[in-house]
Amino acid sequence: HFLFNPWMGYREKVDRRRATSQWRRLVGVLEEAGAGVVRAETAAVTSALPFTADAALCYSSGRAIVLRNDGLRGDLEPPVVAAWLRGLGLRTESLPPAYRLEGGNLVWAGPRLLLAGLKPGADGRAERYLARLLKVAAEVEVRTVRLLDERHLHLDTALAFLRDDLYLVHRPVLGE
Repeated sequence: HFLFNPWMGYREKVDRRRATSQWRRLVGVLEEAGAGVVRAETAAVTSALPFTADAALCYSSGRAIVLRNDGLRGDLEPPVVAAWLRGLGLRTESLPPAYRLEGGNLVWAGPRLLLAGLKPGADGRAERYLARLLKVAAEVEVRTVRLLDERHLHLDTALAFLRDDLYLVHRPVLGE
């Protein structure tokens, strides 16, 4: 069990049949819309891996940096994700062991600009490491944005890319 915001909770029992049906429908809708869906199998050490948005950042053709979440997931999942990505033919980089950075805190703001959300209390070391790596490896600029509300621990809950130069923003959550 991994609770990363106050809205998550385990008050309701999961209806596995319904959840499986919803998952299959979501995959079907994504594929019908033209998305390629590649399934990652879980390993004995991990929880379910239904989405890999928090797992890695693909920053140029054939290259990805494996991210590390907070908590136990951040210790157990990166080797599984790295092996899966390498199996797909990608070259992988890894964050230094002490750094934590989640994909939900990374939002592309253009072809060469990535925004990185800083959780309340974060020191920004992982984001600075990512900025140095992406500047050298892919000529990508990383700008940090402070998240002010502990109910929004991921930048993607406050900022969404809609199309070129058009974003949906929940301003009270974001600092300078």
